[in-house]
Amino acid sequence: MTHLDLGFTTTVAKVLNEYFDKHLMNAIDTAAELRKNTTAGAPQFIYTSHPWLINMFIDCPQTLWPDLHCPDEEKIKKVTDAVQRGDLTYHAFSANTQAEIIGDISLAKFGVELSRIADRFFNLPNSATKKTLSQRVRYN
Repeated sequence: MTHLDLGFTTTVAKVLNEYFDKHLMNAIDTAAELRKNTTAGAPQFIYTSHPWLINMFIDCPQTLWPDLHCPDEEKIKKVTDAVQRGDLTYHAFSANTQAEIIGDISLAKFGVELSRIADRFFNLPNSATKKTLSQRVRYN
């Protein structure tokens, strides 16, 4: 998983374009290449992303950012195939979070629901992809 900062280094659309056009595609290609060059049963490369990012890729909100590169059917199929093969996965929660500052339980429920939305799109049981809930810790 790469570090993702939206709007810190450049516009939100430019950062998302980098993920949609480059990082996700390169991760899928890397997993395929490594699979071809390893023996059966060897550990495989698995790229972990955020479910909110995967959902935005699938249901691209170009009306929010007109310069956003929404994927075509070929890219959506490539991502779908990678998720179903296990080359691409996503967290159990929407993003890396500091759980202690969530406050309202509805935000926590929505964070989990984003992962389930992706599960339904990829026709996966809820437990098939979620192995990790990434959490940030706040130190005082």
